Formats: sequence, C-alpha cells, structure tokens
Amino acid sequence: MSYVSRIESSEGRSLPTDKPCTALPGEILSVRYDLDRVKRDVAPRDIERGPANLWRYAPLLPVDDPHAAVSLNEGYTPLLQAPRLARALGLKNVAVKDESRNPSGTFKDRGASVAVSRYVELGVKTVAHNSSGNAGGAWSLYAARGGITCVNLLPTDAQPSSLQHCRASGQPAFLVENWHDAGRMVAEACERNGWLNICTLKEPYRLEGKKTMGLEIAEQLGWKMPAAIFYPMGGGLGAIAIWKAFEELLKRSVTFIDYKANEFQRAGNFDSPEGKAEAVRGLVQSIAKIGDQLKRSFFIKEVAEKYNLYESMLYGELEKSTRRVP
Repeated sequence: MSYVSRIESSEGRSLPTDKPCTALPGEILSVRYDLDRVKRDVAPRDIERGPANLWRYAPLLPVDDPHAAVSLNEGYTPLLQAPRLARALGLKNVAVKDESRNPSGTFKDRGASVAVSRYVELGVKTVAHNSSGNAGGAWSLYAARGGITCVNLLPTDAQPSSLQHCRASGQPAFLVENWHDAGRMVAEACERNGWLNICTLKEPYRLEGKKTMGLEIAEQLGWKMPAAIFYPMGGGLGAIAIWKAFEELLKRSVTFIDYKANEFQRAGNFDSPEGKAEAVRGLVQSIAKIGDQLKRSFFIKEVAEKYNLYESMLYGELEKSTRRVP
C-alpha cells in the first residue's frame, strides 16, 4: 500500500502517479504523501521493527508493494562516532555516515533501488541516463536485479569500477568524449527509442531513495535532528533529498520527531540576526557547490525562501563565503 497522494511540479502541474512522468525543461517533480494517513497508521516502533535496510521507511517511499522491491539490502548504513575528529574540531560530537557499506559502494544505490522498484511496477522496460560514474554503476546493478535495461553514457575518465559495474551487470555502457553533449544525447535517444529518461531531476523517484539518508540519520539519533550536517555535494540532489526527509518528518502531522525538543530548532531558528547570518553562511557555501542552475534555483526556493534568507544571499557574500571553504 502506498501513501503517495500526488506528484507535483515546481511549475504548478499535477501529474498522474500510475504512469512514468518526465519533467519539462525548467521544472522539478516532487512526490507528495498523505502524511495524515501516515500519522494514523505508522508509529516509530513500526519503523524500528522493519528490515535493516532502507525499506524500513516504506510508508514514506513511492512503491505499491515494498515486499517486491528491487533490493540488494541497501541503506541503513551505520552512523559512526568520531571522537578524535570532534576534539580536533572543538565539537562535542561528530558522527560519520558510512555510505561505503552500500552494495556498489556509494549512496547512489538508494536512488536506484527505489526508482527501479517503482519503474518495474509501472512496466518500464528501458531507462537511460548520463552519469559521471557512480550512478551508472548503481543503476546498472539494480536494473539487472529488476530485469530491465539501463543504458549508460559515461565520460571517458569515469572510474574503472563504475564501468566494471555496468558491464558486469550486462548493461550497455558508452563512453562519451564531449561530456557536455551527453545530456542531449540521452534525451534524443529516449525520444527516438521510447526509453525513459532518468537523468538527474528528470524524474521524481531517485530523490525519494536518497531521502532515506535523512530518515536514517533522524532515527539513528533517536528521532532527533543533528545540529548540522556537512554534506559533500556534487550535483546537489543528495542534499535536496535529505532536506525533503527532514521536512516530511517535521510536518506537524507526522509525530516521529518532537521538533520543539531538539537542536534542529536552534539550527533552524532565524529570528536573531546572529542565527540568520550563520544560516546564510552555511547555505551559500552549500549552494555554491551546486553546478546545475536548475538544482541551484530549487535549493534556494525550497530552503532559503522558506526561512526568509533569500534577500541576504548577495553575490558578494556568496563569493566571499565560498573563498572560506577549505
């Protein structure tokens, strides 16, 4: 049973949930859930009794039958305490989320597992994307597991391990010299062959899998939020996904987290000039790492505008902040 209520577009479109959908240029698709039903039907103890993988969070995932999920036992990776690092940084507690425990060695398995599971339910036969490496390896493994085809376009300097994952899974992989053409090549191939374009932010389900990083962090901290998360962003989708997880958990209709009694309130309370300035400094450093304009705009809209930070994010401050990033 799925708690998905709708798929909505950042441009105001409402899309059907019973067939694959692709974002139009300039928009982002988001899965929305009936959180009132989740509150009535699901308690934290139900989550905690679930399998030791990301499918323990099935009520907040977009799959009709989690028991038939395309899984390689991904997720629920450990949160390792790092006391010496904490002392070196002058902090009380630092923990490291060890995503190398996932089947292909990266967090990309989360998005691949959830998205492939949903596309198998929807009858999709072939998906295609361009990947700098890790996502290609992950999607190939899960496509093979789910009995579908994933066409991968990789750069010529992709890690050998990623290319090996693709080929060992029996999935087609092509190396592209001019990487800037790869997205266009995928779009044209999908249009010509009737494949589904699963490039980053072209479809809504990859983000839902990556969202489980945030759900796990909250559960592993006793359903409390950390004071801060330091996240190494490439494309930025993982950071958007973690934010979405926290946003869903912090909805008043979902009572997993007492948001009045944890440090997230302090981190998210921007009433004072000092708190707002600190939030802006962290946020502009994060946004500066996002190379894609669409994802950067979405991150600003979803995070900054909700907390009235946008007016403080001047280009001068952004540039000055990024110079301070080691």
